[in-house]
Amino acid sequence: MKPKIAITAGDPFGIGPEIIVKALKDPRLQNLFIPIIIGEKTSLLDSGFMPDMGTLINTAADRECDRPAERAPSAYGGEISCRAVALGVKLALEKEVNALVTAPVSKESWALGSVKFTGHTDFLKEAARVQNVLMMFTAGKINAGLVTEHQAIADLSKEITVKKIIHAGQLLNKAMLDKKIKNPRIAVAAVNPHAGDGGKLGGEENKIIIPAIKTLQKENINIEGPFPIDSLWAKHAKGMFDAILCMYHDQALIGLKLAAKEPAVHITCGLPFLRTSPAHGTAFDIAGQNRADPEGMVAALLYAVKNYF
Repeated sequence: MKPKIAITAGDPFGIGPEIIVKALKDPRLQNLFIPIIIGEKTSLLDSGFMPDMGTLINTAADRECDRPAERAPSAYGGEISCRAVALGVKLALEKEVNALVTAPVSKESWALGSVKFTGHTDFLKEAARVQNVLMMFTAGKINAGLVTEHQAIADLSKEITVKKIIHAGQLLNKAMLDKKIKNPRIAVAAVNPHAGDGGKLGGEENKIIIPAIKTLQKENINIEGPFPIDSLWAKHAKGMFDAILCMYHDQALIGLKLAAKEPAVHITCGLPFLRTSPAHGTAFDIAGQNRADPEGMVAALLYAVKNYF
C-alpha cells in the first residue's frame, strides 16, 4: 500500500512551492506515494501545480486578499506557513498520513506573524508533546546530530548542558540503529578549539562534554570524544565513525555540506511520526525565477517513502 505523505509548502514567497512542484514531477517519485500538499494555493499554482499531482489543501483561503506583492519575509507568509505546519502535524499525529515533509519556512516571517516558535523543531516538539527531539542530518553515510539548534554563538556556553548532550546522544544512537547500523560509532565534537587544550581554551569539554559522554558509555552506547571539529569531519568522511554529535548548528552544517556527495535530509528524531525536510532555507532572492534546485526536496521525499512507519 502506498504511504500518504503530507507536504507543507513553506513560506509562500520562498522557493518551497517551486521545489515541491518540481519534485512531484520527478520520475524517481512517480507512483511511490500519495501526496497531500498543504499551503497557499496561489504560490503553488504559480509554480505549476496541477490537480493530478495530489490533494491540495489551501491554508490561505481566507487571507489571500491580504497577500503582499513583494517576495520577502512577511507576517502573511509567517501565518500561512505556520498554518500549514500545524495542519500537517495534526494529520501526522492522527495517523491520517504516514510522514510529514516540510518545505522551508522563514524565522523572520514567523516572528512578523506573531508565531511564538523560532522554527519547525520548536513547533514540532510542543505539538507532539515530547520532551526531547534531535535535529539530525543525513546524506548517504554522512550523519550529524545537534546538541543545540538555532542558537546564537554568544549563548552557547549556557545552552550546552550535560542533560542536553545525553538526550541528543541517546536519540542519535537510536536513529543510527533505526538505519540498521549495528553498534553505531558516534563521535562527539568539542566546542572549543583543540578540544579546550586541557582547559586552557575553555572548560566546557572537561566540565560538561566528558561527563555526558561517560554517562552515555555506561548505557552501552559506542560514543567517544570530545574531538576537535577541524579533524573530526575528515575522520567521519573516511568512515571512522557512523555519526557526529555536534554542539551547534554550523559545526554540523558546514562539514556536512562539504563532505556529503548527495543532498542532505533533515530529520527530527524523537517524534511519534517521521518528519523530514530539505537542508536549506527559503532563498527569497531566487524565488519565483524557476532557478530553485529541487534535489533536497526529492531526497526528503524519498527518505520519507523508504522509512515511513
